[in-house]
Amino acid sequence: MSTLSVRLKMLWFLSWILETFLPPMILTIWNIRGLNDPLKQQEAHQLLLDNKVDCGALIETHVKHTALMDISSRFLPYQLVHNNDKHYNGRIWIFRNPVVVALTVLHKSAQHIHYSLLHIASQQQMEVTFVYAFNARLDRRGLWSHLQSISSQVSVPWLCFGDFNVVLNIDERLGSSHVQVADIDEFSQCIDNCSLVDHPATGCHFTWNNKQGDGLRWAKLDRILVSPQWFASFRSTATFLNAGVSDHSPCLVQFDGMASPCRPKFKYLNCWALSPQFQSTVCRSWSSHYYGGHIISLFQKLKQLRSGLRKLHTSSFTNLSDRVASCKLALKHCQDNLSSSPMDSALLREERTLVQEYLQIK
Repeated sequence: MSTLSVRLKMLWFLSWILETFLPPMILTIWNIRGLNDPLKQQEAHQLLLDNKVDCGALIETHVKHTALMDISSRFLPYQLVHNNDKHYNGRIWIFRNPVVVALTVLHKSAQHIHYSLLHIASQQQMEVTFVYAFNARLDRRGLWSHLQSISSQVSVPWLCFGDFNVVLNIDERLGSSHVQVADIDEFSQCIDNCSLVDHPATGCHFTWNNKQGDGLRWAKLDRILVSPQWFASFRSTATFLNAGVSDHSPCLVQFDGMASPCRPKFKYLNCWALSPQFQSTVCRSWSSHYYGGHIISLFQKLKQLRSGLRKLHTSSFTNLSDRVASCKLALKHCQDNLSSSPMDSALLREERTLVQEYLQIK
């Protein structure tokens, strides 16, 4: 066995350890109802740190542009994406850990930020929409239009969550009879048009209350919606936590890995090293560049190499048993002919070629 083959086997063992014990990715969104208060800032930052959040949104911040840099600097090591350029009141602030996730903003408005998300370690890709809808039905129609436009273009698993400021069913509100059927109908129609469904969640059912002793009201205004591809692609769980210092419950979504736990195991075959394409396949994978540190880069290069070697196997090493039998039969015929013509130079060359081929594929 070559030295390169031995090293690759050791690296794949390391890759298996990394993949097995890779920490889950966690996303959150919380209507904090004002972020200018230092206490609210401390509570929000603690939510991100305590739950090891990789990407999270704080909505209804009420932070003007003049205070944006000062307040956002208190959330290090997270980096900020916001929609203050779409609304003066800082409606949606997204914090991400740049070591763990890479974001590409695709669209934003006063009511949403939609982006492509890459989990660097696992290379999981998805599109995520953080939502903070307006209170008035007519104003929300712009959001419904944007979501339907997104649904017609998205080609990867899609997560859409946040404060939609409307219930989906009459029984999602307590303590008030003021439920507008037209509000429900427009929201329901949007969800149907987008082919979105509720993600199962634990924790608080009613995600908002008005914090008033007299005339207390509860409602499920915050929800987690996903596309049909979601459950076929990911294993994920969701929960709504207690509201704490806000009137809304924070929402956590945890990704526990890909949804195909029964994928075939990868096994390194020594015969691959005998292929003329083996060295170039390894070099091509090793010359690729990835986000993250050295361990994450190594992990991703091994994943790419695994894919390349599978293609090499398909093109050069499939049906090995049939090829071995065919080569062995050809060698037998050649040597039978040599028994009759032992000095035939053409047969001697053919025998050497067949022996080499047989040993290589055997």
